[in-house]
Amino acid sequence: MTTLTAMPLPLKITNDSDKTTFFRELTGQFGDGYKQVAPDGINNTIDSWNIVWGVLTISEAIIVENALLAVGSWGILTWTPFGETLKKFRMDKSGYSRKAKGHGNGVVSISCKITQVFDL
Repeated sequence: MTTLTAMPLPLKITNDSDKTTFFRELTGQFGDGYKQVAPDGINNTIDSWNIVWGVLTISEAIIVENALLAVGSWGILTWTPFGETLKKFRMDKSGYSRKAKGHGNGVVSISCKITQVFDL
């Protein structure tokens, strides 16, 4: 069983975060050019987010980075996206990025891509 980890510092996630929804489908292509398409299972609508933690202090950045390092691309993060219900996500294997903001005043931004997962 995979350990669930709460999204670190969810109140610091900014409106610069964006969501993409994609659909899983089954396709049957027939020789006469006819094609059938159907939803693939009950969890056929999947959300993907580019998450941005905006103005973080160095201490806050360490909290976020440590949580993301512990979860990696194999663990599950739980998070309630803006105006939605609690969902489970997995971080993309490309990891996360950290940017210094401002003029060296210790302010940091962290971003990563997460994709919704379903399990029992």
